[in-house]
Amino acid sequence: TIPTQLGQLSNYQSFDLGSNALTGTIPTELFGRRFSSSNQPYNIWWFGLAKNGLTGTLPTQIGRLPLQMIGHVELDNNQLVGPIPT
Repeated sequence: TIPTQLGQLSNYQSFDLGSNALTGTIPTELFGRRFSSSNQPYNIWWFGLAKNGLTGTLPTQIGRLPLQMIGHVELDNNQLVGPIPT
């Protein structure tokens, strides 16, 4: 399970929890404080949750992020379902 408290982190450039046998859903809290306001392109250059056992849909918040805020997203090899939010 991904702790919701990780959404309170604000000073990082890479978030990679890939290959950790995580289960459950992706918490909406991950897309809170860190992404709420920034004028810098690639506020985070790597967001990785690949190769886990994550289920459910992608949080709608990920579709609201300006494209220039994330350089690379890796979500493969999970059991996520549904469309990519826009």
